[in-house]
Amino acid sequence: METEKEQITRCAYCEKIVHGRKGKLFCDVNCKNNFYSRIRAKSREQEDKLFPLPLKKIKNNYRILVKYYSVKLHKEKVIMVKKDELRSLGFDHRYCTGAALDSNRNLWKCCFNFCWKEEMNWLTLRLDPEMNSRYSY
Repeated sequence: METEKEQITRCAYCEKIVHGRKGKLFCDVNCKNNFYSRIRAKSREQEDKLFPLPLKKIKNNYRILVKYYSVKLHKEKVIMVKKDELRSLGFDHRYCTGAALDSNRNLWKCCFNFCWKEEMNWLTLRLDPEMNSRYSY
């Protein structure tokens, strides 16, 4: 018969022996984060299988624009990006959540609060939460 001292708890992620309080599941914060990151990735993978293609494309576009915004857009209100640069990240400019015309009659497509205007091989990007709510498909 095992006593509490003889019971060995192993990390749920890396299988190392866990030291510390009773009921502790992970040996450190990195293992905890990696464990739950894998769970979220599997959940997203299952979720993506259920979405029809247009929703998958819109979701992917949004993720790309959020990442792009955090790096470049927050420094400038409007930026110009080559279509190929975003396309290489998986962005598909044909899929959007809405569209609007500005005062110069330029068509802006939106993916939630991110908007873009197409000009030859360039996309002009901006963050505009109001524009997407004007008109939508």
